[in-house]
Amino acid sequence: SLPAQWRTKYNGADPDNEVKSASFISPSTGYIATQHWIGFTTDSGQTVQRRYISISNVNFNNNPVNLTFGFTVEDIHAFSADTLLVSGDYGFEPSILYSTNGGANWVLVYYQGIPFNTVNIVNSMWQMEFPGAGSTGYAVHGDQVLKTTNRGQTWQVVGQDNKREFFDITFVNTQTGFAAG
Repeated sequence: SLPAQWRTKYNGADPDNEVKSASFISPSTGYIATQHWIGFTTDSGQTVQRRYISISNVNFNNNPVNLTFGFTVEDIHAFSADTLLVSGDYGFEPSILYSTNGGANWVLVYYQGIPFNTVNIVNSMWQMEFPGAGSTGYAVHGDQVLKTTNRGQTWQVVGQDNKREFFDITFVNTQTGFAAG
């Protein structure tokens, strides 16, 4: 049982579809990211409108993504009810998708193919952070830290530590952050 100040707002029926992340733009409006879909709410999670990511609603930008398993969501960041990012992977290949219409359509803005014979075959874009609620953000996967300065529309590698597996990133302010792995 949760302490008195916590309440369960969403409890999915599918035990194989865990909630991975949430991003709210107000106390009532925001998104949850599950492994298989994202959900939009305007009533603090009492109801959730499911929005799926599929082959038919993603512009792959001519990237040869591995569509074997579809897109697996790991993290979500909402700038507004319409503009949002999801990170995760296509076939264990790190990917970030960008939407300007609330998840109805997506553009693949970051993709890194992973050779099949690589030692670390399980890889995903694990987490994104936007310290100070600005345009600059960071994401981590495998042995890399990525940075965006335009709200996730483009990404550049800004740090690499070979043979590391970064899973988490956090910031104490806009200048100081930590990547953990």
